[in-house]
Amino acid sequence: MKLLVILLTLMFCLPAFSQDSCQIRVQQLRERLADVSARLRACEASNPDRGELEYLRNENFRLREANRRLQRRIDELEGNYPSNEFFCAAGCISYNSIIDTRYLMTATAFTELEADLLAKQATQQAYSCNFGVQTYKCEPMRSSEARSFCTAACVTSSGIPDERYLVGARGRNVTEAEVNALKDTHAKYSCNFGVKIVSCR
Repeated sequence: MKLLVILLTLMFCLPAFSQDSCQIRVQQLRERLADVSARLRACEASNPDRGELEYLRNENFRLREANRRLQRRIDELEGNYPSNEFFCAAGCISYNSIIDTRYLMTATAFTELEADLLAKQATQQAYSCNFGVQTYKCEPMRSSEARSFCTAACVTSSGIPDERYLVGARGRNVTEAEVNALKDTHAKYSCNFGVKIVSCR
């Protein structure tokens, strides 16, 4: 519980905090991340306890994501949103190698390769993907504001979107808006034949 409180404090550097305050939290987070990474390497090199190994891997992943969020917040406070950051989404695939949009996860990083890897890791950690994981889309981040908008709808047995079940969502780029629209449609309706994107702006 104490660790959870620390993580939440580190992850959410609100606008009221100064850049210096964020920098202090980033340093604290990096020290914690270095400790967990060292413990993870030592555990993997020895005869690992599976429970401890899984805990350290999850902890390592969460701390890295928290560090990225804080670093983005510092960039926003400085007015320098990193235009070279990438946003990727990945999902579980079905037996016929088609992505099941009910099971999508996302990640951001400063290279497309890392963002893609993190999205796939997040998907596998969040869901039991029996037939594997596949990239949905990757796209550069161009704004810290949700300026893109997409709509999605349940589809009929013939694969045509049924706009009686239409849902819209925003995102910081088109890929994020698509993922949000897909997730929101699945959450709002029981779509027996799946969900498709209808339009994006």
